[in-house]
Amino acid sequence: MPAVDPYGQPAQPGSPVPPDYYATPEAYPPPGAPRRGPGGARRERPGSWDEGLPPERDHSFFSEEDEEAPPGRGRGGRGDDGERDSERESKRRNGCACLVVALVLVGGGGAAAYYGYEFVKDRFFASAADYTGEGSGEVSVEIPQGATIGQIGNLLKDNGVVQSVDAFIQAANENSKSGTIQAGTYTLHKKMSAKSAIDMMLDPRTRNALTFPEGSTAREVYQKIDDKLGLKHGTTKKAGQEHYAELGLPKWAKRGGDVKDPLEGFLFPATYNAGKGAEPEAILKQMVTRANAEFKRAGLEENAARLGLSSPWQVLTVASLVEAEGNNEADYRKITRVVLNRMKKDNTETYGLLDFDSTYNYIKQQSTLDVPPPSEMRKLQDPYNTYYVKGLPAGPIDNPGAKAIEATHDPADGPWNYFVSLNDKTLFATTNEEHEKNVELYEQERAKEQ
Repeated sequence: MPAVDPYGQPAQPGSPVPPDYYATPEAYPPPGAPRRGPGGARRERPGSWDEGLPPERDHSFFSEEDEEAPPGRGRGGRGDDGERDSERESKRRNGCACLVVALVLVGGGGAAAYYGYEFVKDRFFASAADYTGEGSGEVSVEIPQGATIGQIGNLLKDNGVVQSVDAFIQAANENSKSGTIQAGTYTLHKKMSAKSAIDMMLDPRTRNALTFPEGSTAREVYQKIDDKLGLKHGTTKKAGQEHYAELGLPKWAKRGGDVKDPLEGFLFPATYNAGKGAEPEAILKQMVTRANAEFKRAGLEENAARLGLSSPWQVLTVASLVEAEGNNEADYRKITRVVLNRMKKDNTETYGLLDFDSTYNYIKQQSTLDVPPPSEMRKLQDPYNTYYVKGLPAGPIDNPGAKAIEATHDPADGPWNYFVSLNDKTLFATTNEEHEKNVELYEQERAKEQ
């Protein structure tokens, strides 16, 4: 019988038979233990990709049994160690193969993609550690602005609300409304199932937050804080009066003299944390801090001179008037121009008087369209009454929002001296004659509503 080479081809007569390299023990050395550094720890390159990862990952493709053997194992002979090494290697290959198949299925589209997703979900994510039920006790958890679902899950786990971040992410993925979870302080239970935690956070009653609309006055802010915290009426106002100098007001803020409330204009309208045990001055400080950030972003200090105003205080006061008088954000820039035009000393239409009903209402601590005629309102001698004083009132009359502040910095170009707000639009006029015609339309609209 002719000799056969290792690749199955008959050898030529007289030629030597090449050696079979795959028949030697050296071709299949026994598996060795993974390389380890001192003390059995895996040796990692400095700056490797897994350096600094948090202790819990968002999703784990392999269970703890799939990890490498602990320090002290042998070199992988035929004993228990060798068998376990072999089993672990098999599991790794099977897991990777499953993942590749799943990805192929997902790429296949249609039903294949769906069943591929279901396979991956059931194989890798269904076993995330999770509590059962709605939990017990109470715990307050503060969710910061811009937190992701994963970050929220970590905060809940750290506070003992959910058992794992994986379970929380999975529950969030299964609830289409989870993306609407907002920043704020939530009162939750300890040891809740991830699904129950999601459902509870979507319930507005669990969110310990206060939302103030644009144009809220300081008086309204104080009352709302008292109501939320269950305090005696007047408690927050007193705290503001006693601690306003400690809340971080800018240097150009005025106080004393004709100023009715040093915090008016600086309590920025937005949503704030008001968790259990919160102090009123702490909430006020949050509002002042946010106001300072918004003022800086809008360039309140830099734009005063460009607008022909003497100080940022006046810019803020104009913004408060725009917020109070406007009912349509699209018209804010025109209203700003009306304010600036009416303040001109050489304006023979207005002679420097603003004649804004909103300033009269501010003094009277009311909000109504049923004000006395101008001749009557001029009798009220108050530094905030623009029917009595020329130019701006002594200070802001509310807390303007971002839109009003932005409009104040970018007034529209136009000759308007008057405006009147209807339900769906604002009518502007240059002369008093034109304005009177607009007022007639306003009265007709009101008559229909009564």
